[in-house]
Amino acid sequence: MGGALLVLDWIPDSHLIGAISRSLIIMFSVVAISIGIGLPLGTMAGLYDFWGKRVLLGMLSLPLLIPSFLWAIGLSQFQILFHISEFTPLAGALGSIFVFSALLIPLSIYASMLSVKSLSSHQIDALVMVGSARWCFFQVLKRAAPITILISLLAGIITLSDPGPGLILGYSGIAAEILVSFSALFDFDLARRQCFFIAALSLLFSLPIVFFLGNYLTTALLAQESSASKLYENSLVRRFAPAVFIALLFLMIGIPFIGLIKPLLQDFEWVYALKTLQRTGGNTLFYSITAGVLSTFLSLSLVLCLVHYKRGKVMLISFSLLFLVLPSSFVALNVIEWAANLPASWDWLFRGRFLVAAVLAFRFFPIATLLIVKRYATISPGWFDAAKLSGVSRIRFYYQVIIPFLAPALALSVLIITLLATAEIGTILLLRPPGEDSFPLAIFTVMANASEVKVASLCFVYFMISALSLTILWSALGRKTSCK
Repeated sequence: MGGALLVLDWIPDSHLIGAISRSLIIMFSVVAISIGIGLPLGTMAGLYDFWGKRVLLGMLSLPLLIPSFLWAIGLSQFQILFHISEFTPLAGALGSIFVFSALLIPLSIYASMLSVKSLSSHQIDALVMVGSARWCFFQVLKRAAPITILISLLAGIITLSDPGPGLILGYSGIAAEILVSFSALFDFDLARRQCFFIAALSLLFSLPIVFFLGNYLTTALLAQESSASKLYENSLVRRFAPAVFIALLFLMIGIPFIGLIKPLLQDFEWVYALKTLQRTGGNTLFYSITAGVLSTFLSLSLVLCLVHYKRGKVMLISFSLLFLVLPSSFVALNVIEWAANLPASWDWLFRGRFLVAAVLAFRFFPIATLLIVKRYATISPGWFDAAKLSGVSRIRFYYQVIIPFLAPALALSVLIITLLATAEIGTILLLRPPGEDSFPLAIFTVMANASEVKVASLCFVYFMISALSLTILWSALGRKTSCK
Protein backbone atom coordinates (compact mmCIF):
# COMPACT_ATOMS: atom_id res chain seq x y z
CA MET A 1 0.00 0.00 0.00
CA GLY A 2 2.82 2.36 0.91
CA GLY A 3 4.60 1.57 -2.36
CA ALA A 4 1.45 2.33 -4.35
CA LEU A 5 1.10 5.70 -2.62
CA LEU A 6 4.73 6.44 -3.35
CA VAL A 7 4.17 5.72 -7.04
CA LEU A 8 1.08 7.94 -7.06
CA ASP A 9 3.15 10.78 -5.62
CA TRP A 10 5.33 10.71 -8.74
CA ILE A 11 2.35 10.98 -11.10
CA PRO A 12 1.93 14.63 -12.10
CA ASP A 13 -1.37 16.27 -11.15
CA SER A 14 -3.40 18.57 -13.38
CA HIS A 15 -1.68 21.67 -11.98
CA LEU A 16 1.78 20.33 -12.85
CA ILE A 17 0.59 19.15 -16.26
CA GLY A 18 -0.68 22.67 -16.95
CA ALA A 19 2.69 24.14 -15.97
CA ILE A 20 4.49 21.66 -18.23
CA SER A 21 2.15 22.52 -21.10
CA ARG A 22 2.83 26.23 -20.70
CA SER A 23 6.59 25.57 -20.70
CA LEU A 24 6.34 23.50 -23.89
CA ILE A 25 4.27 26.17 -25.64
CA ILE A 26 6.93 28.74 -24.83
CA MET A 27 9.78 26.44 -25.86
CA PHE A 28 8.44 25.46 -29.29
CA SER A 29 7.31 29.01 -30.08
CA VAL A 30 10.71 30.46 -29.20
CA VAL A 31 12.58 27.79 -31.18
CA ALA A 32 10.45 28.48 -34.27
CA ILE A 33 10.97 32.24 -34.00
CA SER A 34 14.70 31.98 -33.40
CA ILE A 35 15.18 29.71 -36.41
CA GLY A 36 12.94 31.84 -38.63
CA ILE A 37 14.87 35.02 -37.79
CA GLY A 38 18.33 33.75 -36.91
CA LEU A 39 18.92 31.42 -39.85
CA PRO A 40 18.53 33.97 -42.70
CA LEU A 41 20.22 36.79 -40.78
CA GLY A 42 23.12 34.59 -39.72
CA THR A 43 23.54 33.31 -43.28
CA MET A 44 23.53 36.87 -44.56
CA ALA A 45 26.09 37.94 -41.92
CA GLY A 46 28.36 35.03 -42.76
CA LEU A 47 28.14 35.47 -46.52
CA TYR A 48 28.05 39.24 -47.11
CA ASP A 49 29.80 42.33 -45.85
CA PHE A 50 27.93 45.44 -44.72
CA TRP A 51 28.46 48.57 -42.66
CA GLY A 52 28.94 48.14 -38.90
CA LYS A 53 28.58 44.37 -38.94
CA ARG A 54 31.08 43.57 -36.21
CA VAL A 55 29.61 46.13 -33.81
CA LEU A 56 26.03 45.04 -34.52
CA LEU A 57 26.88 41.37 -34.05
CA GLY A 58 28.68 42.19 -30.82
CA MET A 59 25.69 44.06 -29.42
CA LEU A 60 23.50 41.05 -30.19
CA SER A 61 25.30 39.07 -27.49
CA LEU A 62 24.26 41.48 -24.72
CA PRO A 63 21.05 39.54 -23.82
CA LEU A 64 23.19 36.45 -23.22
CA LEU A 65 25.06 38.21 -20.40
CA ILE A 66 21.99 39.55 -18.57
CA PRO A 67 19.54 37.44 -16.53
CA SER A 68 16.32 36.87 -18.41
CA PHE A 69 14.22 38.24 -15.56
CA LEU A 70 15.75 41.69 -16.14
CA TRP A 71 14.38 41.68 -19.69
CA ALA A 72 11.03 40.55 -18.26
CA ILE A 73 11.02 43.45 -15.79
CA GLY A 74 11.83 45.89 -18.59
CA LEU A 75 9.14 44.45 -20.83
CA SER A 76 6.49 44.62 -18.09
CA GLN A 77 7.40 48.25 -17.39
CA PHE A 78 7.27 49.00 -21.11
CA GLN A 79 3.76 47.53 -21.29
CA ILE A 80 2.64 49.65 -18.36
CA LEU A 81 4.26 52.78 -19.82
CA PHE A 82 2.42 52.52 -23.14
CA HIS A 83 -0.73 50.80 -21.83
CA ILE A 84 -0.24 48.02 -24.37
CA SER A 85 -2.24 45.36 -22.55
CA GLU A 86 -3.26 44.04 -19.19
CA PHE A 87 -1.36 41.12 -17.71
CA THR A 88 -3.59 38.37 -19.07
CA PRO A 89 -2.36 34.80 -19.74
CA LEU A 90 -2.09 35.67 -23.43
CA ALA A 91 -0.01 38.77 -22.70
CA GLY A 92 2.14 36.75 -20.28
CA ALA A 93 2.71 34.04 -22.89
CA LEU A 94 3.62 36.56 -25.59
CA GLY A 95 5.89 38.39 -23.17
CA SER A 96 7.70 35.20 -22.17
CA ILE A 97 8.14 34.28 -25.83
CA PHE A 98 9.55 37.75 -26.49
CA VAL A 99 12.06 37.52 -23.62
CA PHE A 100 13.30 34.03 -24.48
CA SER A 101 13.46 34.89 -28.17
CA ALA A 102 15.87 37.70 -27.28
CA LEU A 103 18.15 35.01 -25.84
CA LEU A 104 17.83 32.42 -28.61
CA ILE A 105 17.91 34.62 -31.71
CA PRO A 106 21.57 35.67 -31.15
CA LEU A 107 22.55 32.01 -30.70
CA SER A 108 20.79 31.07 -33.95
CA ILE A 109 22.47 33.95 -35.79
CA TYR A 110 25.91 32.97 -34.50
CA ALA A 111 25.36 29.28 -35.26
CA SER A 112 24.30 29.89 -38.86
CA MET A 113 27.03 32.49 -39.37
CA LEU A 114 29.76 30.11 -38.19
CA SER A 115 28.29 27.34 -40.36
CA VAL A 116 28.63 29.62 -43.38
CA LYS A 117 32.16 30.64 -42.41
CA SER A 118 33.17 26.96 -42.29
CA LEU A 119 32.54 26.74 -46.06
CA SER A 120 35.51 27.47 -48.27
CA SER A 121 35.45 30.26 -50.81
CA HIS A 122 35.81 27.63 -53.56
CA GLN A 123 32.53 26.03 -52.53
CA ILE A 124 30.72 29.36 -52.49
CA ASP A 125 32.37 30.47 -55.75
CA ALA A 126 31.03 27.33 -57.39
CA LEU A 127 27.50 28.22 -56.26
CA VAL A 128 27.91 31.80 -57.49
CA MET A 129 28.99 30.58 -60.91
CA VAL A 130 26.03 28.19 -61.26
CA GLY A 131 23.11 30.45 -60.35
CA SER A 132 21.94 33.89 -59.31
CA ALA A 133 22.84 35.64 -56.06
CA ARG A 134 19.43 34.75 -54.59
CA TRP A 135 19.83 31.09 -55.55
CA CYS A 136 23.33 31.05 -54.06
CA PHE A 137 22.05 32.57 -50.82
CA PHE A 138 19.38 29.91 -50.39
CA GLN A 139 21.84 27.13 -51.18
CA VAL A 140 24.19 28.40 -48.48
CA LEU A 141 21.22 28.83 -46.14
CA LYS A 142 20.26 25.17 -46.64
CA ARG A 143 23.79 24.12 -45.72
CA ALA A 144 23.69 26.23 -42.56
CA ALA A 145 20.18 25.11 -41.57
CA PRO A 146 20.91 21.73 -39.88
CA ILE A 147 23.36 22.98 -37.26
CA THR A 148 21.29 26.13 -36.68
CA ILE A 149 18.14 24.09 -36.07
CA LEU A 150 19.95 21.70 -33.72
CA ILE A 151 21.55 24.47 -31.68
CA SER A 152 18.22 26.33 -31.49
CA LEU A 153 16.45 23.19 -30.28
CA LEU A 154 19.05 22.56 -27.58
CA ALA A 155 18.91 26.21 -26.50
CA GLY A 156 15.11 26.05 -26.46
CA ILE A 157 15.24 23.07 -24.11
CA ILE A 158 17.26 25.17 -21.66
CA THR A 159 14.34 27.65 -21.42
CA LEU A 160 12.33 24.94 -19.68
CA SER A 161 14.42 25.49 -16.54
CA ASP A 162 14.27 29.32 -16.44
CA PRO A 163 11.56 30.54 -14.04
CA GLY A 164 12.14 34.31 -14.23
CA PRO A 165 10.07 35.58 -17.20
CA GLY A 166 7.08 33.37 -16.40
CA LEU A 167 6.94 34.51 -12.77
CA ILE A 168 7.17 38.19 -13.66
CA LEU A 169 4.86 38.18 -16.68
CA GLY A 170 2.17 35.91 -15.26
CA TYR A 171 2.71 32.80 -17.38
CA SER A 172 4.67 30.55 -15.05
CA GLY A 173 5.84 27.13 -16.19
CA ILE A 174 7.36 24.08 -14.56
CA ALA A 175 10.56 25.91 -13.53
CA ALA A 176 8.55 28.48 -11.57
CA GLU A 177 6.68 25.66 -9.81
CA ILE A 178 9.99 24.20 -8.62
CA LEU A 179 11.10 27.58 -7.29
CA VAL A 180 7.83 28.08 -5.42
CA SER A 181 7.90 24.55 -3.99
CA PHE A 182 11.40 24.95 -2.59
CA SER A 183 11.61 28.64 -1.65
CA ALA A 184 8.02 29.40 -0.62
CA LEU A 185 6.44 26.10 0.41
CA PHE A 186 9.71 24.57 1.69
CA ASP A 187 8.59 21.22 0.27
CA PHE A 188 11.85 19.56 -0.75
CA ASP A 189 10.23 16.30 -1.87
CA LEU A 190 7.75 18.10 -4.12
CA ALA A 191 10.49 20.25 -5.63
CA ARG A 192 12.60 17.15 -6.27
CA ARG A 193 9.72 15.38 -8.03
CA GLN A 194 9.09 18.45 -10.17
CA CYS A 195 12.81 18.60 -10.97
CA PHE A 196 12.61 15.00 -12.10
CA PHE A 197 9.87 15.84 -14.60
CA ILE A 198 11.69 18.85 -16.04
CA ALA A 199 14.93 16.86 -16.29
CA ALA A 200 13.04 14.02 -17.97
CA LEU A 201 11.50 16.47 -20.45
CA SER A 202 14.90 18.00 -21.21
CA LEU A 203 16.46 14.60 -21.84
CA LEU A 204 13.44 13.41 -23.81
CA PHE A 205 13.94 16.16 -26.38
CA SER A 206 17.74 16.29 -26.35
CA LEU A 207 18.65 12.58 -26.27
CA PRO A 208 17.44 11.84 -29.82
CA ILE A 209 19.35 14.86 -31.13
CA VAL A 210 22.59 13.88 -29.43
CA PHE A 211 22.25 10.10 -29.90
CA PHE A 212 21.36 10.03 -33.58
CA LEU A 213 23.29 13.13 -34.65
CA GLY A 214 26.29 13.00 -32.31
CA ASN A 215 28.81 12.48 -35.12
CA TYR A 216 27.25 15.23 -37.23
CA LEU A 217 27.19 17.65 -34.30
CA THR A 218 30.83 16.92 -33.54
CA THR A 219 31.83 17.56 -37.16
CA ALA A 220 29.72 20.72 -37.39
CA LEU A 221 30.82 22.20 -34.07
CA LEU A 222 34.49 21.54 -34.78
CA ALA A 223 34.39 22.75 -38.38
CA GLN A 224 37.17 25.23 -39.00
CA GLU A 225 36.90 28.44 -40.94
CA SER A 226 38.70 28.16 -44.24
CA SER A 227 41.71 30.41 -44.51
CA ALA A 228 40.57 31.21 -48.04
CA SER A 229 37.04 32.19 -47.07
CA LYS A 230 35.95 35.68 -48.00
CA LEU A 231 32.96 37.98 -47.76
CA TYR A 232 30.91 38.83 -50.83
CA GLU A 233 29.44 42.12 -51.93
CA ASN A 234 25.73 42.63 -52.51
CA SER A 235 24.23 46.07 -53.02
CA LEU A 236 20.84 45.07 -51.60
CA VAL A 237 22.40 43.62 -48.45
CA ARG A 238 24.76 46.57 -48.07
CA ARG A 239 21.79 48.94 -48.24
CA PHE A 240 19.28 47.21 -45.97
CA ALA A 241 21.20 44.82 -43.66
CA PRO A 242 22.30 47.49 -41.14
CA ALA A 243 18.72 48.74 -40.83
CA VAL A 244 17.46 45.19 -40.28
CA PHE A 245 19.98 44.49 -37.52
CA ILE A 246 19.37 47.88 -35.88
CA ALA A 247 15.62 47.20 -35.87
CA LEU A 248 16.25 43.77 -34.34
CA LEU A 249 18.48 45.26 -31.67
CA PHE A 250 15.81 47.82 -30.83
CA LEU A 251 13.21 45.10 -30.42
CA MET A 252 15.43 42.80 -28.38
CA ILE A 253 17.32 45.35 -26.28
CA GLY A 254 15.74 48.77 -26.80
CA ILE A 255 12.21 47.93 -25.68
CA PRO A 256 13.23 46.24 -22.39
CA PHE A 257 15.81 48.95 -21.75
CA ILE A 258 13.20 51.71 -22.16
CA GLY A 259 11.05 49.87 -19.63
CA LEU A 260 13.97 49.54 -17.21
CA ILE A 261 14.92 53.22 -17.26
CA LYS A 262 11.37 54.57 -17.25
CA PRO A 263 11.16 54.81 -13.42
CA LEU A 264 14.57 56.54 -13.41
CA LEU A 265 12.97 59.58 -15.01
CA GLN A 266 11.43 60.25 -11.60
CA ASP A 267 14.52 59.60 -9.47
CA PHE A 268 17.70 57.53 -9.27
CA GLU A 269 18.60 55.64 -6.08
CA TRP A 270 22.37 55.87 -6.52
CA VAL A 271 23.13 55.29 -2.85
CA TYR A 272 20.87 52.25 -2.60
CA ALA A 273 22.24 50.71 -5.80
CA LEU A 274 25.88 51.26 -4.85
CA LYS A 275 25.34 49.92 -1.33
CA THR A 276 23.72 46.80 -2.78
CA LEU A 277 26.58 46.42 -5.21
CA GLN A 278 29.09 46.86 -2.39
CA ARG A 279 27.28 44.26 -0.26
CA THR A 280 26.98 41.66 -3.00
CA GLY A 281 29.88 42.51 -5.32
CA GLY A 282 32.43 40.38 -3.47
CA ASN A 283 30.16 37.34 -3.52
CA THR A 284 29.37 37.87 -7.19
CA LEU A 285 33.04 38.01 -8.15
CA PHE A 286 33.88 34.98 -5.99
CA TYR A 287 31.08 32.86 -7.44
CA SER A 288 31.73 33.81 -11.05
CA ILE A 289 35.55 33.86 -11.17
CA THR A 290 35.90 30.65 -9.17
CA ALA A 291 33.33 28.99 -11.42
CA GLY A 292 35.22 30.15 -14.51
CA VAL A 293 38.55 28.79 -13.28
CA LEU A 294 37.15 25.48 -11.99
CA SER A 295 35.06 24.92 -15.10
CA THR A 296 38.01 25.56 -17.41
CA PHE A 297 40.31 23.29 -15.38
CA LEU A 298 37.74 20.47 -15.41
CA SER A 299 37.15 20.84 -19.13
CA LEU A 300 40.88 20.93 -19.88
CA SER A 301 41.39 17.71 -17.91
CA LEU A 302 38.60 15.94 -19.80
CA VAL A 303 39.83 17.19 -23.17
CA LEU A 304 43.41 16.06 -22.62
CA CYS A 305 42.19 12.63 -21.55
CA LEU A 306 39.55 11.96 -24.20
CA VAL A 307 39.69 14.21 -27.23
CA HIS A 308 42.73 12.51 -28.82
CA TYR A 309 40.44 9.58 -29.68
CA LYS A 310 37.66 10.01 -32.23
CA ARG A 311 35.05 8.16 -30.18
CA GLY A 312 36.15 10.00 -27.05
CA LYS A 313 35.66 13.31 -28.85
CA VAL A 314 32.10 12.38 -29.86
CA MET A 315 31.28 11.13 -26.36
CA LEU A 316 32.72 14.26 -24.75
CA ILE A 317 30.72 16.66 -26.92
CA SER A 318 27.54 14.58 -26.65
CA PHE A 319 27.79 14.36 -22.87
CA SER A 320 28.52 18.09 -22.64
CA LEU A 321 25.41 18.96 -24.63
CA LEU A 322 23.24 16.63 -22.55
CA PHE A 323 24.59 18.04 -19.30
CA LEU A 324 24.05 21.59 -20.53
CA VAL A 325 20.31 21.10 -21.08
CA LEU A 326 19.73 19.68 -17.58
CA PRO A 327 18.01 22.28 -15.38
CA SER A 328 20.21 24.00 -12.83
CA SER A 329 17.65 23.27 -10.12
CA PHE A 330 17.98 19.53 -10.81
CA VAL A 331 21.71 19.62 -10.09
CA ALA A 332 21.38 22.03 -7.15
CA LEU A 333 18.66 20.08 -5.33
CA ASN A 334 20.60 16.84 -5.62
CA VAL A 335 23.71 18.57 -4.28
CA ILE A 336 21.68 19.94 -1.36
CA GLU A 337 20.45 16.45 -0.45
CA TRP A 338 23.92 14.98 -0.77
CA ALA A 339 25.62 17.74 1.26
CA ALA A 340 22.99 17.50 4.02
CA ASN A 341 24.16 13.98 4.84
CA LEU A 342 27.78 15.04 5.41
CA PRO A 343 29.10 15.73 8.92
CA ALA A 344 29.49 19.27 10.19
CA SER A 345 33.27 19.09 9.78
CA TRP A 346 32.74 19.45 6.02
CA ASP A 347 30.70 22.65 6.32
CA TRP A 348 33.63 24.84 5.22
CA LEU A 349 33.69 23.06 1.86
CA PHE A 350 30.17 21.83 1.14
CA ARG A 351 27.93 24.37 2.86
CA GLY A 352 29.63 27.61 1.93
CA ARG A 353 30.32 29.83 -1.03
CA PHE A 354 32.75 27.38 -2.60
CA LEU A 355 29.96 24.85 -3.12
CA VAL A 356 27.97 27.46 -5.05
CA ALA A 357 30.95 28.21 -7.28
CA ALA A 358 31.67 24.51 -7.81
CA VAL A 359 28.10 23.77 -8.89
CA LEU A 360 28.19 26.76 -11.22
CA ALA A 361 31.40 25.34 -12.68
CA PHE A 362 29.65 22.00 -13.32
CA ARG A 363 26.72 23.90 -14.77
CA PHE A 364 28.81 25.66 -17.41
CA PHE A 365 31.69 23.26 -18.03
CA PRO A 366 30.09 22.04 -21.32
CA ILE A 367 30.62 25.51 -22.79
CA ALA A 368 34.25 25.53 -21.69
CA THR A 369 34.66 22.04 -23.13
CA LEU A 370 33.35 23.08 -26.55
CA LEU A 371 35.68 26.10 -26.63
CA ILE A 372 38.73 24.04 -25.71
CA VAL A 373 37.87 21.14 -28.03
CA LYS A 374 37.42 23.51 -30.95
CA ARG A 375 40.86 24.98 -30.33
CA TYR A 376 42.36 21.50 -29.82
CA ALA A 377 40.97 20.40 -33.19
CA THR A 378 43.32 22.84 -34.95
CA ILE A 379 46.44 21.06 -33.66
CA SER A 380 48.38 19.32 -36.41
CA PRO A 381 48.73 15.53 -35.92
CA GLY A 382 52.35 15.96 -36.91
CA TRP A 383 53.05 17.56 -33.54
CA PHE A 384 52.28 14.30 -31.76
CA ASP A 385 54.37 12.30 -34.24
CA ALA A 386 57.31 14.67 -33.74
CA ALA A 387 57.01 14.34 -29.96
CA LYS A 388 57.08 10.52 -30.20
CA LEU A 389 60.08 10.51 -32.52
CA SER A 390 61.90 12.89 -30.17
CA GLY A 391 61.14 10.76 -27.13
CA VAL A 392 59.28 13.55 -25.35
CA SER A 393 56.98 12.27 -22.63
CA ARG A 394 53.26 12.98 -22.98
CA ILE A 395 53.13 14.99 -19.75
CA ARG A 396 56.02 17.19 -20.83
CA PHE A 397 54.57 17.56 -24.32
CA TYR A 398 51.22 18.66 -22.90
CA TYR A 399 52.83 21.04 -20.43
CA GLN A 400 55.27 22.72 -22.82
CA VAL A 401 53.38 22.58 -26.14
CA ILE A 402 49.67 21.76 -25.93
CA ILE A 403 48.65 23.87 -22.93
CA PRO A 404 50.46 27.01 -24.20
CA PHE A 405 48.77 26.47 -27.56
CA LEU A 406 45.40 26.18 -25.81
CA ALA A 407 46.08 29.26 -23.65
CA PRO A 408 43.90 31.66 -25.73
CA ALA A 409 40.96 29.24 -25.54
CA LEU A 410 41.53 28.72 -21.81
CA ALA A 411 41.55 32.46 -21.14
CA LEU A 412 38.46 32.94 -23.28
CA SER A 413 36.74 30.07 -21.45
CA VAL A 414 37.45 31.62 -18.05
CA LEU A 415 36.11 34.98 -19.25
CA ILE A 416 32.93 33.62 -20.85
CA ILE A 417 32.08 31.27 -17.95
CA THR A 418 32.69 34.10 -15.49
CA LEU A 419 30.23 36.32 -17.34
CA LEU A 420 27.62 33.57 -17.68
CA ALA A 421 27.95 32.55 -14.02
CA THR A 422 27.42 36.16 -12.99
CA ALA A 423 23.97 36.12 -14.61
CA GLU A 424 22.94 32.79 -13.07
CA ILE A 425 20.39 33.07 -10.25
CA GLY A 426 18.78 29.61 -9.91
CA THR A 427 21.84 27.81 -8.55
CA ILE A 428 22.82 30.69 -6.26
CA LEU A 429 19.25 31.05 -4.95
CA LEU A 430 19.14 27.39 -3.91
CA LEU A 431 22.67 26.95 -2.59
CA ARG A 432 24.03 30.25 -1.29
CA PRO A 433 24.66 30.58 2.47
CA PRO A 434 22.43 33.04 4.34
CA GLY A 435 23.29 36.62 3.48
CA GLU A 436 25.69 35.67 0.66
CA ASP A 437 23.62 36.88 -2.30
CA SER A 438 25.01 37.81 -5.67
CA PHE A 439 24.07 41.13 -7.27
CA PRO A 440 21.57 39.65 -9.78
CA LEU A 441 20.00 37.58 -7.01
CA ALA A 442 19.65 40.70 -4.87
CA ILE A 443 17.64 42.28 -7.69
CA PHE A 444 15.52 39.14 -8.07
CA THR A 445 14.71 38.90 -4.35
CA VAL A 446 13.75 42.57 -3.85
CA MET A 447 11.88 43.22 -7.08
CA ALA A 448 8.51 42.27 -5.56
CA ASN A 449 8.87 44.42 -2.44
CA ALA A 450 11.11 47.37 -3.31
CA SER A 451 9.91 50.48 -5.13
CA GLU A 452 10.09 50.70 -8.91
CA VAL A 453 12.82 53.32 -8.67
CA LYS A 454 15.04 51.12 -6.51
CA VAL A 455 14.57 48.09 -8.75
CA ALA A 456 15.20 50.19 -11.85
CA SER A 457 18.35 51.64 -10.29
CA LEU A 458 19.70 48.17 -9.57
CA CYS A 459 18.79 46.98 -13.06
CA PHE A 460 20.46 49.98 -14.70
CA VAL A 461 23.69 49.42 -12.76
CA TYR A 462 23.72 45.76 -13.74
CA PHE A 463 22.96 46.64 -17.35
CA MET A 464 25.90 49.02 -17.52
CA ILE A 465 28.22 46.46 -15.91
CA SER A 466 27.09 43.89 -18.48
CA ALA A 467 27.67 46.34 -21.34
CA LEU A 468 31.21 46.96 -20.05
CA SER A 469 31.77 43.19 -19.73
CA LEU A 470 30.54 42.71 -23.28
CA THR A 471 33.03 45.30 -24.51
CA ILE A 472 35.85 43.44 -22.76
CA LEU A 473 34.67 40.10 -24.13
CA TRP A 474 34.30 41.33 -27.69
CA SER A 475 37.74 42.95 -27.52
CA ALA A 476 39.21 39.68 -26.22
CA LEU A 477 37.79 37.78 -29.16
CA GLY A 478 39.66 40.15 -31.46
CA ARG A 479 40.22 39.14 -35.03
CA LYS A 480 38.96 35.62 -34.44
CA THR A 481 35.37 36.82 -34.09
CA SER A 482 35.59 39.57 -36.64
CA CYS A 483 33.88 38.95 -39.90
CA LYS A 484 36.56 40.36 -42.12
